[in-house]
Amino acid sequence: MKIILNDHSGSPTFKRALDELVDGAHTLSVAVSYMQVSGWELFHRHTRGLNLPAMRIVCTDQLGVTQPAAVERAIRSGVQIRNFLGNVVYHPKVYLAQDRNLRPTRLLIGSANLSSSAFTTSVEAGVLSDERTSLVTLKNWFDNLFDHRTEAFTAERLREMEIKWKNAAAQRTKNRLRTRRGAGLVPGAQPMPVGPEDLDALEDVFATIQLPVGLLNMDYAGNNVRNNRQSARGVGGSNRSLGQTAERA
Repeated sequence: MKIILNDHSGSPTFKRALDELVDGAHTLSVAVSYMQVSGWELFHRHTRGLNLPAMRIVCTDQLGVTQPAAVERAIRSGVQIRNFLGNVVYHPKVYLAQDRNLRPTRLLIGSANLSSSAFTTSVEAGVLSDERTSLVTLKNWFDNLFDHRTEAFTAERLREMEIKWKNAAAQRTKNRLRTRRGAGLVPGAQPMPVGPEDLDALEDVFATIQLPVGLLNMDYAGNNVRNNRQSARGVGGSNRSLGQTAERA
């Protein structure tokens, strides 16, 4: 068993653990609460050599956190992705590697959803293991989850999800701006450092902007982490940049 800690010296990040997880694997089964475009693109780059049609992912549209665009990209890649069906809170973060016979070979379990910050800079903790009993238990749990407690992401579901996500994303951005502005009003307070919450808020904002891809001649998802960091540097010195972006969105 290996401990995974993004922010701890000497410990691998979740991004590094993902490399170890897919090494020698045929495909993956993944159960996460939410997905962002940046997280999907990072995950896709690291798993593109696996059997994608055999890959299974279960996420949720609860709380309006999962970005519909991330689900649509996953669908286009050919993976089997389904939405958790139920009224209870869905909150797992499980990544299970499998061989050609779909037998489990390695697991990554912890606190990381499919977002870029969760795999790189957020404070996250987890374990990477090949302990046999745990592998069998997780596979049985996931098979039951995927087969009996999920539904397809239909076009209608994605349209409903888009409305729900946009409303929730706008509220999250406003809340983050309020927090930063409040901190800036404290006399003598140091500028609030840019954190994963700011990057997630910026990604929510950017994901609502319909970029003219042909004009820009670039793919948003492949570059959004870099864009977020550049924009976030402006946020670190002043809240004005993020506020103006949010207001325009």
